[in-house]
Amino acid sequence: MRPSVRLNNVIAAQPAPKPNRKLAPSTWKLTIVMSAVKAVCIFGFSILFYAEVLPNASADDWVKGWGQMSQLTKTDWVMFVGNIGGTFFGYFTAYFACTTRMQRFGFSVPLTLFSTPLSYVTFYAMCPRGVLCEANCTMYGDAFSVSALVLLVVAQTLSNGYLLFGSQFLAMLKEDQLFWTPMYTSGLLEQWLMLSKKTEYHDEQHEDPVLKASRTKVIICTTMYREADYEMRQLLQSINGIHRAQTDGVRKFESHIFFDGAVKDVNFNPTDFVLQLISLAEEELGVKAQFCTRTRTPYGLSISWNLNTKLTNNLDRDMFFKIHLKDNIKVKNKKRWSQVMYMSYVLDFILKQEKCSEEECFILITDADVRFNVNSVEALLDLMTRDPSVGAVCARTHPLGSGPLGWYQVFEYAIGHWFQKAAEHVIGSVLCSPGCFSVYRCSAIRDILPEYATNVEHAFDFLTKDMGEDRWFCTLMVQSGWRIEYCAAAENSTHCPEDFDEFFKQRRRWVASTLANLMLLVKEWSTISRLNARVSVVFLLYQAALLFATLIGPSSIILVVTGGLTYAWNVNPTSTVILQLIVTVLYAVMCLTTSSKTQLNTAKLLTFVYAIIMAAVMVGTAVQVAKDISKASDAALIHPSFPISTTTLYLAILVGIFLLTGMMHPSEFYCLLHGFWFFLCIPAGYLILMIYSICNITDQSWGTREVKEHSVRVAHRNWQDRLTAMFKEVFFCCFTRRETRSVESQTEAGVRKPMSRSGSVNESSETNTDTKTARTLNTSEAGLPSIHEAYDGLEDARESFSDTEEDDDKINNEEGVKVEEWLTSDFDAYDSVVQKFKENGFENTIFISKMTDEELKDMGIKRSGQKRYLMEKIKKLPDYEIVADVPKDVKSWLTKIGLIMYKTNFKQEHIKSSKDMEILKSFSRKDIETELKITKIGHIKRLMQAIAKLRNPTSVERKILEVGQRLKKSVLHKMREHQPEEEEFWQTLQNLCLLPQSTAYGLEEDLKRDLGELRNKWIVILAVFNTLWMVLIYTLADQGKLLSVASSNPVGLVVLVVFSFVLFIQFIAMIIHRITTATHFLARAPYRFGAKYRTAWALNDCDMPEETEARRARAEAKTQAEERIQNGRSTRVAKPEEKQPLLRQSEDSIYIV
Repeated sequence: MRPSVRLNNVIAAQPAPKPNRKLAPSTWKLTIVMSAVKAVCIFGFSILFYAEVLPNASADDWVKGWGQMSQLTKTDWVMFVGNIGGTFFGYFTAYFACTTRMQRFGFSVPLTLFSTPLSYVTFYAMCPRGVLCEANCTMYGDAFSVSALVLLVVAQTLSNGYLLFGSQFLAMLKEDQLFWTPMYTSGLLEQWLMLSKKTEYHDEQHEDPVLKASRTKVIICTTMYREADYEMRQLLQSINGIHRAQTDGVRKFESHIFFDGAVKDVNFNPTDFVLQLISLAEEELGVKAQFCTRTRTPYGLSISWNLNTKLTNNLDRDMFFKIHLKDNIKVKNKKRWSQVMYMSYVLDFILKQEKCSEEECFILITDADVRFNVNSVEALLDLMTRDPSVGAVCARTHPLGSGPLGWYQVFEYAIGHWFQKAAEHVIGSVLCSPGCFSVYRCSAIRDILPEYATNVEHAFDFLTKDMGEDRWFCTLMVQSGWRIEYCAAAENSTHCPEDFDEFFKQRRRWVASTLANLMLLVKEWSTISRLNARVSVVFLLYQAALLFATLIGPSSIILVVTGGLTYAWNVNPTSTVILQLIVTVLYAVMCLTTSSKTQLNTAKLLTFVYAIIMAAVMVGTAVQVAKDISKASDAALIHPSFPISTTTLYLAILVGIFLLTGMMHPSEFYCLLHGFWFFLCIPAGYLILMIYSICNITDQSWGTREVKEHSVRVAHRNWQDRLTAMFKEVFFCCFTRRETRSVESQTEAGVRKPMSRSGSVNESSETNTDTKTARTLNTSEAGLPSIHEAYDGLEDARESFSDTEEDDDKINNEEGVKVEEWLTSDFDAYDSVVQKFKENGFENTIFISKMTDEELKDMGIKRSGQKRYLMEKIKKLPDYEIVADVPKDVKSWLTKIGLIMYKTNFKQEHIKSSKDMEILKSFSRKDIETELKITKIGHIKRLMQAIAKLRNPTSVERKILEVGQRLKKSVLHKMREHQPEEEEFWQTLQNLCLLPQSTAYGLEEDLKRDLGELRNKWIVILAVFNTLWMVLIYTLADQGKLLSVASSNPVGLVVLVVFSFVLFIQFIAMIIHRITTATHFLARAPYRFGAKYRTAWALNDCDMPEETEARRARAEAKTQAEERIQNGRSTRVAKPEEKQPLLRQSEDSIYIV
């Protein structure tokens, strides 16, 4: 139950419990109870019937009557079993026909017109053969029986046959949704099915789901940061496909892209990545940059268009397309906060403005590099329409990439979806609906958004919330009672890491997040199982087995490699185990003490070495299997009568399972070919990566989409400092770990600059405003304002926003502002600080921009208060990027970059024309100082940046430059003037949970310390688990036949049993899921070749079920009748309680729910 916090008194109130409508109906319980009642009633009614018909007979005769069952002939038993089996098969096929939407010609017509006559003909044909006794055959063939047959068929057709024929339901409905009494009966099956079949289907609100689907609204929300052009292009192509596919109907689509780190100044000059997106939008969506609606917002800037398509009926179809450019100075960065922004924007603004119901609206969440099609979107929404208890549906994701890492991930994604996703879907609920391509129900988001918008307060929170936001979002959804499903009929493609470093950094986050969420699920299982009927004991055991298998993964890999080397090279097992343990421990120590670059380089080396070893293991295992098959003398057979070893049997079963699974996924069978690379990299994925991930859970960077730049700052460290640092690293690594510096992401001043593919950006000038531990939403200790502070903060935000616009307009020009004007005269030690800036070449804001704390320190600014104040001002400066170009001469070039004062220096070196400037490309920092006589660090830094851009621009850069110029021609609006309601919404949301907080008042230092303690705890747990497991197995491995079971040690069998249990559950679940997927395909497949899919949810009305118009007409008539009845009533009906939004305002207070 989530708390509701009122800001005027900061009192936590517990909301009243809401009815849990997400509990699944207990159909199987009803079937068991009714079957038991029927069994008892058979005996009871038989006694009453016997007593009524034969009142003078004794009870012994009744008992003897039951005893005559032993005298039944073989023919009687065949008839009995045939009846039971035939009726069960008939019930199953009837359900299959209804759930695949083949109800008319697969259910209604056969039952009404053919089932009874066919039964009559069958019995009539069986009589002459003596199958039935003569007495029972006399009734067939006469005029009376034929007349009765005809009348029965006519009665069935007139009574309910035509109703059944006209009731075509949604695809993949469950038994309780199709039948009034969803249970099997063997007597009068066809009459039972016809009478039990529902002719109308409504949801819990008694609304027709098909009509509700025709009113739905889908908002496509995407998070973006630094994607490449080909990644952005395929997203825009997918959005355009949705727009162009909708040619008929009232369903509404709109698309929103939330771009992290997109703008930094109030003149709102977007980054090159934003301009790249706009240029691609011009190509793919047909929009024009100069005709956009450009609006200043509290979070940065918004750029929007109305995508217009001329339909065949001469009508226009518009789709709203909007890019939200976040300024990370004004709102929090990271993907999770972008998700909070668009979820709250949809729920608390869009739906309210358009007066849409949350039950009829969905958010299609995508990554910025994803590719999908219309059929996949319709398949996802098919499942959402079918079951209102489903909160999210995810699709089959195909990784796009090349090289060994890409091939590895093709196989990994395949088995992850074939087995893991399918098993979770069948036995419980999917635990991760990834943000790359999933559909979320707005009403489900409403339940968990307040908790999802809370901040990191503890180390464990950081692992769940910031390392794997999608996984934690789904954990909250499962905890709230919602079900998450996996739809294999929907597919999407996304780009996967092809670089080793990026892959390891991505998986570092995923491993830590997965372990943390699994632990949370197992720990709180009793509570979750009460709230969610899908979380059963079997599901818990399965997840616990997965967690256990993950924890013992490193030691299991060591033992597997040891056994394989024994087969391949006859290496002593003890030596192999000791050597691998030494390597493992040394790598763990390296991960605790060295830089990220050193760790990753070592991981590359170990991966290569282990790949060679695994190739030998593969050969050695194959030789051992050949010995078993050939019954060699040294083969460890299970039993002389069963000439095969446990290892061979297990491998054969494993290979057979994968082959059968691949054959059940014919279009993806090729993925098995990449299993070779996966096998070679098993030690890298389950040993090296595990150690790297656990040892680096203190790393708060995102790790992917990083920009590699070089530093021009010379770090001065004397030998005493280097010796002290080395001493601390060697002797105190177990207690405190020094900050790991990301060398490959250093800025030009040598500071870490991690950047995220999903919008998690920590610019060099933003290091001090990391928002990982920003203020919480539900505790007064975390810095929640009082009611007066809330309103004052709202007004101050508006005033500061206006003031910032005026101030930044002064500095946001290409020439910059002098340092004297940039610093206020009341600044402490104003004259001396200004002089230090000038002496070091930072006399203008174009040089000051992107300065770092180290550069301020090198300048002689030692006081922490001054440095913090200056860094806060530096963060707000524009980037003053230099455009790639070849100038006409040195003078114009130096003027453009702000170094015109060095014109004489260049002239003395005979560098005047564009041709002369070619030599600059070979200049180093030393050459600049000695030959050009430029010694100020600020000027050197600017000049080296300009030299790097001294080249002919690429076609992409030219296009970006042209788009930027056209974009400036559009009118820049102010949201508070044209859209005051939306301005009010963003201001309120910003003040409540989006404002970045200075680390001086946050929990940053506490979080770092807690993360270190949590890392040490996890390392100890992992070491103890794996040490005990390895010692136990290795000690009992060679204890002779006294401890052997089937020629294997018992603990080794336990390993096989654990992994086999997980694999068996996954394999059975995969088969069941493939059947449901085939059902989904059959339900959607058209009757005619080339026709469109038959879906319960479609973009266009013409693709909806044929009876949609009739349903709409009936619904309108019913509504009008209810209105007439309602108008005649004198009593008032209470309205249902509305769900509380994340942002809710009253006349005197503001709430966070």
